[in-house]
Amino acid sequence: LSRNPRLKTLLLSGSSAVNNESAELLARSRSITHLDLSFCSVGDDAACALSKSSSLTRLSLERAEKLTNRGVMALAQSASLVDLNIGGCLVSEAAAAALAANPSLEMLRLPLNSEMQSALVDEKALVALSKSSSIRALDLSGHQNLSDVAFDAIAAKMPSLTWLNLLHSRMTEVGVLRLAHNSTIHTLALSDEGKLGVGPWRYFADNTTIQDLRSHSQCNELFAYEDFNLRNEFLNVAYIARAFRWPEREWSRFYTKDVARAKRLPPALS
Repeated sequence: LSRNPRLKTLLLSGSSAVNNESAELLARSRSITHLDLSFCSVGDDAACALSKSSSLTRLSLERAEKLTNRGVMALAQSASLVDLNIGGCLVSEAAAAALAANPSLEMLRLPLNSEMQSALVDEKALVALSKSSSIRALDLSGHQNLSDVAFDAIAAKMPSLTWLNLLHSRMTEVGVLRLAHNSTIHTLALSDEGKLGVGPWRYFADNTTIQDLRSHSQCNELFAYEDFNLRNEFLNVAYIARAFRWPEREWSRFYTKDVARAKRLPPALS
């Protein structure tokens, strides 16, 4: 496979045949640009080899069971990676700082799927990560340790950030306020499981940057405020309504010009 000059994308997620040795062989490929080894038994040696690839731009090592901080530090030195997924892996403050310093990295995915995993990426690591000037898209879905300090750093100190996924992550009112005042994020996905109530979500009414606000919040009462829609002509209210699973008749009277467009939109994030 590594010798095939036509092979650009290789998806081996969950394959029991993949180990460090086979991953190191794949790292020799000069043609593969997208490699998915998530949920595979690979670790630091594989990461070190893959970090030296000159062709690889998109790599997923999500839940790579043997990947440690040494491997993440090596990946942070890659000169070609643009999109990296290391969800479910330990990211220390030092590793986060190294990732933030990588000028080619534009999308970083750190999704977690359980509260126990939240310790893998702590507040200090997120603050260190916020110093990146190149990351445009950040996936922090499932994080239950997001503090106000982390929110403040991510929302206020990442100049290139335009896409942020916080679905199923811990939300605070201060965090929502920080995000609502952000002036670079265009697409924001979040949920609070209905714990914050309606109030904090009204902060987004004055945000003129966010175009897609995708939420699994249970705050359907948000749409009782007509001025929410009228004051923010840029906000994709149709997308929010679909995320809330609101019937069209309930929201179209507030924003009728979005009705036709809503029917052509892709499904909301899940």
